[in-house]
Amino acid sequence: MEIESGQYKLSFDGSKVTLVNENTRKSFETTATVQTSGKKFNDTVVESKRDGGKLLVDEIQLGGTKTALDFKR
Repeated sequence: MEIESGQYKLSFDGSKVTLVNENTRKSFETTATVQTSGKKFNDTVVESKRDGGKLLVDEIQLGGTKTALDFKR
């Protein structure tokens, strides 16, 4: 899935992830593997990689929680 850059509100229910662009209110849905860490993440971190000229999100670690969303395919 490809989305435009910007600020997003993220919510998830099981493996279903919803991203809503805060400026346009356009929403996107995808799936991710929910992982639990042994300790809380201090900050929200987005891990990404460049593939074929596109920037792909691999993982989002949710600050203040032990939850990470894994988008690797």
